[in-house]
Amino acid sequence: MFAPFEAGMATMAYQAQAVSEGLYIHPIAGFNADAVKEALKIPASETLLTLLIIGYPGDDSNLKEHHLKSEHGARVRLPLEKVYAKDRWNDRLLP
Repeated sequence: MFAPFEAGMATMAYQAQAVSEGLYIHPIAGFNADAVKEALKIPASETLLTLLIIGYPGDDSNLKEHHLKSEHGARVRLPLEKVYAKDRWNDRLLP
């Protein structure tokens, strides 16, 4: 019951530690769990909640223009009222 919450907390801790050590880290939740289990020889009975891609920053001179913009451009974020609720449920948070 608590595994997804604990996995989220562990992911956050890994991210903080990786960044403090000069690493890049990218958590992924949308992946083909069966393909990952097969590739990494993980038993089918195990549940995968997230993948963490971790590595050192590389040379970005070979990136295509749209990837360079994504890496170095400003991040576009939703306004706070679209992602945050306080004291009660907010239907505006639904898609």
